[in-house]
Amino acid sequence: MDSHVFHALLLSSVAASGTTIGGLVILVFPNLQFKQLGYLAGLAAGLMLSMVFFELIPESMETLSFNATNAYFFLGVLLFATIVALVPEQQFESLVSSSSSSASPAAAAVAKAKGGKRREVRQVLLSGLITAVGITLHNFPEGLAIFLASKQSTKLGLTLTAAMTLHNIPEGIAVALPIYFATKSKWEALKITMLSGLAEPLAVVFAALFFPAAVSQHAVDAMLAGVAGIMAFLTFHELLPLAARHCPGGFSGAVPCLFFGMAAMSAMLALADGLTPQATPAIKNPLFSLLS
Repeated sequence: MDSHVFHALLLSSVAASGTTIGGLVILVFPNLQFKQLGYLAGLAAGLMLSMVFFELIPESMETLSFNATNAYFFLGVLLFATIVALVPEQQFESLVSSSSSSASPAAAAVAKAKGGKRREVRQVLLSGLITAVGITLHNFPEGLAIFLASKQSTKLGLTLTAAMTLHNIPEGIAVALPIYFATKSKWEALKITMLSGLAEPLAVVFAALFFPAAVSQHAVDAMLAGVAGIMAFLTFHELLPLAARHCPGGFSGAVPCLFFGMAAMSAMLALADGLTPQATPAIKNPLFSLLS
């Protein structure tokens, strides 16, 4: 196996583990209040935006013009917006108790089932399965993004993996929550959550089999600009709204988490620059060249 493919497969497996971690959170703390999800989502949003504007866009503009980078960026936005429109993710907040004094959704589901309302339990289970399918389809282009990033440089692959892993934790919760509440089976919830995360390493295998062995630098940078568009859409469509719903104070509470995430990713990029100087040769910043 090619070393680049093996590296991308390893990184995508790490990113996919974020989905499993989200499932484990539900199983270990089934009555957990999920308002703290807002902090996690805000942090992930900051990581994503920092990757987009401080790494992916400058990388793309090393060989692409400003207009070409913009075009590929918005093509990525359009691609992922189309996927989301065709396979919408289910909202899972309605399954979570709004206060610690309320009964757990699992207990409510069981009570309704005992009262003869088994149809509602089946609907909850179906919503979990639909969510799993939706997240599986959403994870496939994320796996391709990791493949392209790791092909470009080790630094880019590692930092993108860190952002994707954190982003996948809420997705794992979204899958495991309704399935566990409907079936009361920890193993079934964890199994389906893990399977939904496998789309990312499978995307790497797909790319290794069907992508050309030699891809031009221009093509790689064009695809990285598209990846930047996908990540920006994920941030504004999924992560920021989730953070605003759950952070104390709403959007005002989500903003500090966002900037903390951006600062954390900036620090990771600076550290990666120091550890892998050969992957980041000294060049003129393309943003400055536009202004000169």
